[in-house]
Amino acid sequence: MVEERIHGEGGEVQLADWYFCPECGVLYHALEKVNMCFDLGTDDLRDVLREFNAEYAPKGLPGFALKLPPLAMGR
Repeated sequence: MVEERIHGEGGEVQLADWYFCPECGVLYHALEKVNMCFDLGTDDLRDVLREFNAEYAPKGLPGFALKLPPLAMGR
């Protein structure tokens, strides 16, 4: 097993505390880049994105949105 070769026999492989589905991973990185504050595990990242667009979208530009791949806006 690869883990045994890396960590030795009986060595533990540390797992991440959080993981993201492909949709949320894209949202997380996009929102983090623009310094949006949110609480992982509490806030729905789609709602945070809607708040961002409502707050920072230039008025009068109907097509404005934080640039995300199509997958991230599926819901």
